[in-house]
Amino acid sequence: MATQEPKRRRRDRGDGTIWWDKINKCYVGSISLGFNSDGSRKRPSVRGRTRTEVKEKLDELRQEINVGVRTPATYTVELCVKDWLESIERDPHTMETIVGQAKNWIYPKIGATKLREFTATDADHFFKELGQVLSKRTLVMIKSTLRRSIRRAQVHNLIARNVVELIDLPSGQPGRPSRAMTQAQASRVLRAASGQKSGFVKVVRASKGRGGVAHAATETGELACGNKPHPGATIVDVSAELTDTTCRTCRSQLGLDDSDEASGRLEALFVIS
Repeated sequence: MATQEPKRRRRDRGDGTIWWDKINKCYVGSISLGFNSDGSRKRPSVRGRTRTEVKEKLDELRQEINVGVRTPATYTVELCVKDWLESIERDPHTMETIVGQAKNWIYPKIGATKLREFTATDADHFFKELGQVLSKRTLVMIKSTLRRSIRRAQVHNLIARNVVELIDLPSGQPGRPSRAMTQAQASRVLRAASGQKSGFVKVVRASKGRGGVAHAATETGELACGNKPHPGATIVDVSAELTDTTCRTCRSQLGLDDSDEASGRLEALFVIS
């Protein structure tokens, strides 16, 4: 009695099939998900250079379907970012900056990448490349744009995970020098606003005895009045407050005795600023 060949098990819905596409010269895999309301079959597909690659993509597709995530095959990183930009409201200057960074860096380099194929490795390579020409502050802004765009896609079940959150940024290039004043520069501005000549920081007494007038002096001992101390005179620090100066010429040079109300108002403006 001849043995009967066992019947092939019919594939269950969602098992998927893989075949070679002669025209496009690649492997194609698809999963059967039943029928649409119009009677057409639901058969999402993936493509790859090898059967193994297609099988891995089918496994990922099944996982997305199981968790309710379905990324359209044509949904790219650029479309993802544009969808997020259309959903937000910022002041015009901020929007101009964000859109400009997207057009200059995101769209040309990774914009055409399909969102479901965008990996953490791709993101890491992208930011390492940008780190060679951009500052850390700009890298942080671009990462924020990508992270928030993909997060929005997650909310709408267009992607399962946010790979941008998994990578660390490179150090980037040095930014522009700060235009803010240093503490020393701010002190000089305040002294100038008060009518004091810049550079005079202390009051000294230069004399052979205990008496003598007190002069305003620089750190190196130059007097505001321009006089030169006697070679045999002893120079003693008296105070750090220039108002303690008793030399009339020094006081005049520093404007210590001026009572111009306009100057006082101007000084208050700079102090508050």
